[in-house]
Amino acid sequence: MRQNWNFIGFFLLSIIFLHSCGSSDTNQNDVDSEVPVVATGGDLDPNSSGKGYFEVPSGTVSFLIHATSTTFSKPQFTSLNDPEGENFLEIYFPTSSYSNVLVPISPKYTIKSGIWSYSASNFSQLEISKRTGSVSSTPTITVQPYITGTSYVSDSISSALTIMKTIYSTNGVTLNVLETITLSESKFSHVSYDFTNSVTSEMVSKGLADRVNLFFITDYSEGSYLGNSSGIPGSQGLAGSHNGVLISLKAHKKGGSGLNDQLLGETAGHEMGHFLGLFHPTEEYGNEFDPIDDTPKCTIGRSTADLCGKEKGADNLMFWNPWSGGNQDNLTAGQVYVLKRALIAK
Repeated sequence: MRQNWNFIGFFLLSIIFLHSCGSSDTNQNDVDSEVPVVATGGDLDPNSSGKGYFEVPSGTVSFLIHATSTTFSKPQFTSLNDPEGENFLEIYFPTSSYSNVLVPISPKYTIKSGIWSYSASNFSQLEISKRTGSVSSTPTITVQPYITGTSYVSDSISSALTIMKTIYSTNGVTLNVLETITLSESKFSHVSYDFTNSVTSEMVSKGLADRVNLFFITDYSEGSYLGNSSGIPGSQGLAGSHNGVLISLKAHKKGGSGLNDQLLGETAGHEMGHFLGLFHPTEEYGNEFDPIDDTPKCTIGRSTADLCGKEKGADNLMFWNPWSGGNQDNLTAGQVYVLKRALIAK
């Protein structure tokens, strides 16, 4: 979630750091004494204790395990072990009714082929999506913009979409931005940031699975945010109520009816980065960081972009708040590594 200056972010305060040394039941030998039943299709098949196995074939570029719940509890993966027993849950972002884990989220994580094990809780369904094949040096990601209500039209966001596209192309990722679709129903004009909300869910479910769906709403129905993603990552390749991001147009007004195109383009690109698996390099209070080694880290007090400056990452697209000192249009090689391996990248 990317926020205005005067609002404290709360989604990423719920990031859970799970280290391999903190779990005593993460090795495959400890999961079950019985012969494992390995899931080979899209659905994972855990036992009654929420533990199971799946196979990662040779040539796998990335995979995403996806948990949903029919209640408002947080479905969680409590362990994820590769064939050698290494736990991959270093940084993880569960939300109400929905949770994803993407591998890899950093260049330092190498996907090993073979039998992986996991354990999960509070779920009603578990799924896995895998990407195999080659990785393009200049990948293409399809983006579908939507604009809601009647206060703005598609031309209102065209400059911002061009800025967003340029940010990604400058950093080696091509965005195929499709023609903007208008959702004029009044109920979609002001929606909740909560993707389990019935109206938000109905709107986001309109998005197709093979693209990033950007919903430019008039404003949020509660709270004041620049934008927020359905998850880190979102449900790449899976259609449904968590298949997109929200961006508030009111939060980007620069006076009168005009919009701050630069900031709007940066926010759209930022939230899309979350959807594709990127975290904030530095969190608000300078004591939590992303797992990518080459992103600048800022450890001072309340680590705003203005206080941290360019040297400590204020110009990075994924910095947690806007920067008055310049544009936030930079991505590191490590961040691009993750984007190139997005499940929906071509």
